[in-house]
Amino acid sequence: MLTLFLVCLIIGGGLLAFSLLSSTHDDTTIDHSGELQINHDLDFNVDASTGEHFSSEHISHIDTHNLETIETVKFLSLRNFIYFLTFFGLTGTLMTLFDINSIISFISSFGIGILSYIFGYKLMKYFKSSESGEIVNIYNLIGRTGKVEIDIVGGNKGKILVNVGGRLIELIAMTSETNRDESLKSGEEVLITDIQQNIAIVEKIDF
Repeated sequence: MLTLFLVCLIIGGGLLAFSLLSSTHDDTTIDHSGELQINHDLDFNVDASTGEHFSSEHISHIDTHNLETIETVKFLSLRNFIYFLTFFGLTGTLMTLFDINSIISFISSFGIGILSYIFGYKLMKYFKSSESGEIVNIYNLIGRTGKVEIDIVGGNKGKILVNVGGRLIELIAMTSETNRDESLKSGEEVLITDIQQNIAIVEKIDF
């Protein structure tokens, strides 16, 4: 059992150290590259494989699924798996060296590994809210303007970009209940009128 723990510690710790030293620990690059690939694959499937014209409702459903897929990719990222290996191996090695029962050591190490996996995901998502690691109170964004990144159609969710101090912050967004029939296309300017459950409620800016 000690061999398993040591192998996980060496592999996980080595990859973690390498990522830190080579500056690849930045979550932005990983998430955005995955998001761009997903968007490309979806666009290719719609445009090339079918050659059909889709209504705005169909596109909105695709965008909503896209958002969910992006979050799944982030959760299952290599970075989180490295955290699991490192802390699983470290905990197991220490407990084995202290002559703690092997079954208890394995269960405890696995639990610590899972917690570090989830904590790493939550921590980077927390930092990602401001792109630079500085925490932004999402409710302070009410009254600000943003630009639609992923179409918001009917009651379906989309995504907007908000410029805060020169930093672009991504927010899940949707229209208010009174404007459910309004369609907001990519590139359009919108006003954030409210924040509900971390979702920006927006409306189109009429010039």
